[in-house]
Amino acid sequence: MISIFAFFNLPPRSLLAATLLDGAALLIYISAYVIFRITHNHRIAANIIIFFLVVIVFVGITITGGFVKSPISQLVILIPLNGYLLLGRRDGWRWMLIAIVTCVCFYVLTLHNMIFFVEWLDPDQQTLMGITLRFVTLVMVGGTLVIYEHITESLNRRLSTERNKFAHQASHDELTQIPNRMEFSHRLDAGIIDCEQREEKLAVLYIDLNDFKPINDQYGHHTGDQLLQAVGKSLSSTVRRSDTVARLGGDEFAIILTGIRNIDDATSIAKKLAQAVLVSIEVDGITITANASIGIALYPDDAKDSETLCKLADRAMYQAKSDQRTFLFHQQLAL
Repeated sequence: MISIFAFFNLPPRSLLAATLLDGAALLIYISAYVIFRITHNHRIAANIIIFFLVVIVFVGITITGGFVKSPISQLVILIPLNGYLLLGRRDGWRWMLIAIVTCVCFYVLTLHNMIFFVEWLDPDQQTLMGITLRFVTLVMVGGTLVIYEHITESLNRRLSTERNKFAHQASHDELTQIPNRMEFSHRLDAGIIDCEQREEKLAVLYIDLNDFKPINDQYGHHTGDQLLQAVGKSLSSTVRRSDTVARLGGDEFAIILTGIRNIDDATSIAKKLAQAVLVSIEVDGITITANASIGIALYPDDAKDSETLCKLADRAMYQAKSDQRTFLFHQQLAL
């Protein structure tokens, strides 16, 4: 760009000179933006912007009288400022160190008359070029703020997406994509508090698939996983949105039913869930159907804390399995 000015003897006040300077700044931002969109690495894009800012500032200082006489020497402070805005405190200090070292080098070279561009413009043209470069540099700073805002917004969206992804992975079973044991415990504690305030009942159901191990052994774990996924999906589609279906591990599932008025409500839903478990999958032309045993405990009839409710539901489930019953309430164990 400087060579073009020299070859055509263009004064800095000319429209073409200003256009070339503005075009160079615009090209820098377009390049940085394209790199950011391709690599999704804002550090690379930001460092490119700051590097070219360094080039423009120090070349401008050189052709407008040198480091000692240039009217735009104060623009050096924009280098670490942009580094801080785009990259943070640590990189801001790094760019400040780069700016200081470059200033010292330019100062020494100027004192020893080793920079020749200073003779290219007369004093009036140097002043005009200083005004033009100051304008272009400020445009670059404004563009940097726009890029910074865009990068920040993009990073915040990605961070929010990643945070939601990790939160989902931490609270949901990887195979069935339904809540896991930890999330089940959280929701049960919250459900008990809510039912206590509303003076409502709550049911905890423990579900264990029957003869699941032989299916795994005979048809392989892939088939067992397919069956677990089908059961989880069927149970989730049977209950209400306010209820919770979770996989506790292995072939054990658990369900929280809120807003239960009495044992008859729980019985009606338990029958539907027993039917929902009866899903079938095809393996090599063979139909495999799941069935389960269900144990049920009620809040506050059987217990008033989550740990005891789970133990009672688990006990009722094992008794139902022993008696070959589809479901069994803890209250029925004493009968």
